[in-house]
Amino acid sequence: FSTIVRQKTADLPEKCREIFTMARMEGLTYDEIATYLDVSKKTVENQMVIAYKKLREWLKPELEKIISQT
Repeated sequence: FSTIVRQKTADLPEKCREIFTMARMEGLTYDEIATYLDVSKKTVENQMVIAYKKLREWLKPELEKIISQT
């Protein structure tokens, strides 16, 4: 399942993917990301919401397949 998440993460828009990767895979805080990218913390929060929405939408069918196979 983690391979699918990585693949779908690659499909996110560039800035959204960058922020999501920094937050979830590199473990940076929203404040650290905002400072590093020179954007507001609110921008980081909004991009994370977008990332989670898209990933949930894209991963739901995959998760349903996995569950139905068990």
